[in-house]
Amino acid sequence: MNIELRQIGKRFASRQGQVEALAEIDLTIGDGEFFVLLGPSGCGKSTLLNLLAGLERPSSGEIRFDGQTVAAAGGDVWVPPPQRDVAMVFQSYALYPHLSAFENIAFPLRVGRTVRREIEPAVREIARTLQIEEHLMARPAELSGGQRQRVAIARALVRKPRLFLLDEPLSNLDAQLRAETRVELKRLQRELGVTTVYVTHDQVEAMTLGHRIAVLQKGRIEQIGDARELYDRPANPFVGRFIGAPRMNLLEATWRREGEAVRLHLAGQELVLAGAASPHFGGREEGACLAGWRPEHLHLEGEGKEEKKTSLTGRAGLSEPLGREYLVHVELNGAQLTVLRAGPPPGEGQRVRVRPDPEHLHVFTSPLA
Repeated sequence: MNIELRQIGKRFASRQGQVEALAEIDLTIGDGEFFVLLGPSGCGKSTLLNLLAGLERPSSGEIRFDGQTVAAAGGDVWVPPPQRDVAMVFQSYALYPHLSAFENIAFPLRVGRTVRREIEPAVREIARTLQIEEHLMARPAELSGGQRQRVAIARALVRKPRLFLLDEPLSNLDAQLRAETRVELKRLQRELGVTTVYVTHDQVEAMTLGHRIAVLQKGRIEQIGDARELYDRPANPFVGRFIGAPRMNLLEATWRREGEAVRLHLAGQELVLAGAASPHFGGREEGACLAGWRPEHLHLEGEGKEEKKTSLTGRAGLSEPLGREYLVHVELNGAQLTVLRAGPPPGEGQRVRVRPDPEHLHVFTSPLA
């Protein structure tokens, strides 16, 4: 199923007046695509999912499935949820506690009046795909969190919908189980080829699952792209810091060209970057900017190194062990940098220098949101 959203807006009435949850959303999702809506709490991603499901009506714009309008503002066109051929999985699983896993999965088939002899083969087929066939006679209380989530997914998929919607379905799982279930979800979606829209606030989930990702903030789409594009070429400071863990370092700076090089003034220091940094400034006018580097693109040098304009001087703060790597926090005249270091970290309070990679510089002219 192809999905088109044109100028979608959604407003809710509150005691403080109208609240704009979504504004001017233009979006196209391809047939069979695994599309992720990513953003912080309150950005409008679940509202957008509810609009696709038919649980909410848009305040403006229209929604099309395979070229057919299923919702248009003003009540001109409205296709109710049962006729949209959409299945949805919620964060809370929403399983019937008095029914077995088999009966929970079979429920939408029975409601849809599927021929009785076709129900059991369909349930067992989807249970086999999700590797829960041996748990079909158990009730939800007898299952682990991961097993209950798989039952909820099986119940949604058993009737073979054209559109599969998932609203933060892994949030209740522990870290290891979440990683395992992510792999299963990706494999399952690839096998079934069903168009899938997945909502999450977890950028790791988004980057590992989605063919493409839409980053939302305050009801608007900031950027759409695949994981590599969002990580390497963020459109603005919000996307730069929201995508990636640990997040991008951003410092207020001023800049000017010096031949092939670029001279940056930031954190009370001057930094001269080689010609590799020059293309990142493009046709920008010299002056104020935000300069950003991801932690893996900053390198710590000891105090014994000869002082150069290619590095910044600071003091090492706390370090966080990450197994084979350390996350080192460095203080630069009141500014903070986070550096990912492969070797042992410097001692707290030790004078260090941070050398950034010129070719991995990110430059933004918009302010930090």
